[in-house]
Amino acid sequence: SNLTIRNCRFEDVGEGIRTEYAGSKNFLIQDNVMIGRDDRYRMYGWAAHREGLIPYGTHLMDSYYGIMIYGPGHVIANNSIAFFHDAIGVSTYGTPEKEQDLKAVSIDIYNNDLHLMVDDFIEADGGVHNIRVMRNRGINAAESGISAQPVFGGPIYFYRNIAYNIPKGSTFKFSAKPAGLFVFNNTLITDQARTEPYSNSHWRNNLFLGVDLTGREIMAWPNATEAYSSD
Repeated sequence: SNLTIRNCRFEDVGEGIRTEYAGSKNFLIQDNVMIGRDDRYRMYGWAAHREGLIPYGTHLMDSYYGIMIYGPGHVIANNSIAFFHDAIGVSTYGTPEKEQDLKAVSIDIYNNDLHLMVDDFIEADGGVHNIRVMRNRGINAAESGISAQPVFGGPIYFYRNIAYNIPKGSTFKFSAKPAGLFVFNNTLITDQARTEPYSNSHWRNNLFLGVDLTGREIMAWPNATEAYSSD
């Protein structure tokens, strides 16, 4: 608990920082540079190549996560991360613990600069509630941009993020039936074509500059219930 990692450089690593222990809490991970081992000049996917979207085949997962956390109260801010499978993630933990102080809650992920990921920029998978993903910039992700696969009830906030070039058209990977999603003021130079159902989602003032990457929708809202809204 109360671990601070600031102004460090991680290079040629399989993973940068990792905890999957539910008792981890109140980490501050800020102002670090993390450089993985994956290809720096081509965008590899682990599945997209099978759909003809990525011409280079799959990758060897030389580097997995830049940052992976679980537990409450973490802050991940102002980091520069490149050439990993995923840049930042809440651990895909499974069913959350019953004890409140062991759940992945009250987590802030903001102002991070993320470049060339094999899978996703940010994964909130396994998170529970009061998670804020704000003002991050992601450039080039072979599979998806920002993921909630799933979050358990929310609310989780995706505010003022920028994403560019996600060939599968999966800017927000809202899979495995997440709920409690607030998507506001994002700028997305890519498509949002995923159609797995989710519930209690609310979309406001997002700019989708679709480029018809998949030949499907520029924007899809596969709402599972009537508890949704969009402007």
